Amino acid sequence: PLNFATTGTIRGAIKVIDMGSTAGTYTVLAADAYGSEFKQTHGDGATVVTLPDYQATAEVDHVKVGASMCFVTKTAFATVITASADDKIRSAAGVLSAAAGTCTGPATVGAYVCFILDETSTDVGIWSQMGTNGTWTTSAP
Repeated sequence: PLNFATTGTIRGAIKVIDMGSTAGTYTVLAADAYGSEFKQTHGDGATVVTLPDYQATAEVDHVKVGASMCFVTKTAFATVITASADDKIRSAAGVLSAAAGTCTGPATVGAYVCFILDETSTDVGIWSQMGTNGTWTTSAP
C-alpha cells in the first residue's frame, strides 16, 4: 500500500480484509499488517480498530518496521484507529499522539487512511499516516 498511500497506484495484489458485519472492535493481526486493506462494511455504528503492537525483540504476534495497511469506510459510520500499548500515531500534519493514541475518521463512504510503521524507539512504534481521503483527526498527547 505504500504506492497507493503516496502515489495512488497499486502494484501487485493486496490482501483485502472485511472487518465484520457489526459495529464494535477489530484487532489487526500482525500477520495481516503487511500491505493489507481493511474495509468497514457494516451499517450499524462506528468501528474501533487496534493496530498490532511493535516490540523490538519479540517476533511472534508483533510487527516490525515496514508494516503498512490502509483502512476504508464503505458505509456512513466512523472508524477509529487506535495504536496498541505504548505505540503512537503521527498524523500527516505532524501531530504525535500519546501512547495508545487514536486517529478518528469521518462517517463518510469512501473515507480512507493508510499507515506505515516507520519509526521506533525501544519498544515504542510510531505509525505514520501516509495518505487519506476525508478528515482524520489524530489525538494530541
